[in-house]
Amino acid sequence: MKDFLQNGNIRNSVNFPDVVAPRESANRLIVANANVPNMLGQISEALGHAGLNIHDMVNRSRGDFAYTVVDTDSPVPGDVLQRVAAIQGVLMARLV
Repeated sequence: MKDFLQNGNIRNSVNFPDVVAPRESANRLIVANANVPNMLGQISEALGHAGLNIHDMVNRSRGDFAYTVVDTDSPVPGDVLQRVAAIQGVLMARLV
């Protein structure tokens, strides 16, 4: 639980795949989303429009659900987090 809260890593979940990503940056966005086409493109586009560089990105899926971990080179502003959270199919987005 501590690793999930501090780093967004998931282990042994019933609904989501295991995702254990070493931190590549102090800035991390995690997104739980529907496993649908173009989801990564929409997340990347929201970050790119804000001028944020993606340092590393990991996406894993299990059935209808996917989980994405994005490390950025600079902090993700609150309005960008809200933009990502508003993407159709995003179940949860948070900064860790």
